[in-house]
Amino acid sequence: IPRLDLDTERLDIIKGLVQNLLDIPSGCPFHPRCKYCFDKCTKELPKLQEIKKNHIVRCCLIGGKK
Repeated sequence: IPRLDLDTERLDIIKGLVQNLLDIPSGCPFHPRCKYCFDKCTKELPKLQEIKKNHIVRCCLIGGKK
């Protein structure tokens, strides 16, 4: 739930339209709209990784190599 009483850093907005769930691309489903996309992103679905307690990500860039 967003808190209006806290001054927090805003998250980056992912440009483009939400992917059609009937036509999900290969690899990472966000790669067509991600400004950090590289070749691996188009081919592999990233594994879930816990980067700190209760903070899980699924990204080729985190913990992976280009």
